[in-house]
Amino acid sequence: MIKKLKIRFILLATSVAFAVIAVIISGVNIANFVSVAKNADELTEIIADGGGKFGGERGEENGGEEPPEKPNGEEPPEKPDGDFEEGGKFGPEAPFETRFFTVSYDGENYTLSLDSIAAVTEDEAKKLYGGVISSGKTTGYSGVYRFRAADVANGKMVVFVACGRQINTANRFLLFSILISLGGVAAVFFLSLIFSGKVIKPIAESYEKQRAFITDASHELKTPLTIISTNNELIALQFGENEYSDVIDGQIGRMNVLVKNMTALAKLDEGEKIERARFCVSDCLDDVIANFGAPTERNGLKVSLSIAKDEFISGDENLIRRLFSLVIDNAVKYSSTFIDVKLESVGGKVKITIENDAVGIKDGDQEKVFDRFYRSAEMRASGKEGSGIGLSVAKEIVNLHGGKIFAKGENGNFILTIIL
Repeated sequence: MIKKLKIRFILLATSVAFAVIAVIISGVNIANFVSVAKNADELTEIIADGGGKFGGERGEENGGEEPPEKPNGEEPPEKPDGDFEEGGKFGPEAPFETRFFTVSYDGENYTLSLDSIAAVTEDEAKKLYGGVISSGKTTGYSGVYRFRAADVANGKMVVFVACGRQINTANRFLLFSILISLGGVAAVFFLSLIFSGKVIKPIAESYEKQRAFITDASHELKTPLTIISTNNELIALQFGENEYSDVIDGQIGRMNVLVKNMTALAKLDEGEKIERARFCVSDCLDDVIANFGAPTERNGLKVSLSIAKDEFISGDENLIRRLFSLVIDNAVKYSSTFIDVKLESVGGKVKITIENDAVGIKDGDQEKVFDRFYRSAEMRASGKEGSGIGLSVAKEIVNLHGGKIFAKGENGNFILTIIL
């Protein structure tokens, strides 16, 4: 159990770290890619508003080729207004750094402006223009180009801004952030692996004390129970059986069952290996139910069986028989009128369902019934005897076989399901 708890702690810590880092890295990279697209959209909007130029400054004064030279001893040419001013969003060099081209079509002729880019031919530009127009989109990506389609006097104009460098930078940042994140998750995993022992130590000590108590108590109770039972028999032989000796005998039987379950639980806690063998679980369940014929008749219970024949599993037959005895005994003890037992094959597994009515069963999960020594207030008030340990043993047996067991309340009935 402690080993499983350590594994769960390591997995939980690693999963939480992975989730947090993934959220952070995803948010940062999404924001990065959105920023690239937003900046490109703003540039395409400025160019489109300028009729295919940066506010008329670039193509008109310098043909869109190189930045204009400053005349000796004279003031430099005027810079475009707005976002291209010193301290603006893009800066005064943006018109000379941005690689872009425009394509217009009036229904008959293409008008291309390729002065600000060297990587695109006229045919490629026309092809990109056709792809944008056919898509019906006004903005988006066409390869490494961010485009914007705008209406002009004689038709449609599409502005393309090259974003290859920015996209490559964003992709490299994404790759590096993923690698760093994986390194961080790996670090959390190894740190959790190293320190899990210290974190789990208080729980492990408490668990060991509980296990030791159960083991010691079960052993210490055997001797006084044997003495009490022997003396009760002697008294009954000398003075005859009476209601008092019968009560003592009943309580001794109850205590013997409790000690037996506590001993079994202690052994299961020690993680003893089971000897697996293939056996017919259908016959096993039939045999166990047959042993409860007298108690069910005495309690006036209606028992319905639906057990599929010749179903086999691999496991410890003695432990499985004990499992069935515990869950059937629980049903017989707390049932009011009926018990339904069903065994079927589901997805290559054997599923056993035991349903019975009982007092005070609430709808929903009833996982607390598997806690050691747990008994609900309704069960205690009902006056029905029990120790609250039988289903704990049942759960340990199921876990030892790699199966599942769960309980729920439905329409006032208690439904126990076992999958082996």
